[in-house]
Amino acid sequence: MTVICVVFGSGLGAFLGIFFGAKKIGITLAFTGGLMMAIVFFDLLPAAMTAGNLITVILGFLSVFFLFH
Repeated sequence: MTVICVVFGSGLGAFLGIFFGAKKIGITLAFTGGLMMAIVFFDLLPAAMTAGNLITVILGFLSVFFLFH
């Protein structure tokens, strides 16, 4: 399921980038970023909760957030 979501999200983002072009690149990037965040919250985060405990998931999420920010 995760692979399907990633392929669909990346493919849709590439299609929007080709369709809108360089004029609307900010909107396209915002949409694909939101789509990837939705994949994390609705697919990967519940799987992490079943594999580990709540503290580990929260610390991992926050560390990645601050690393990328």
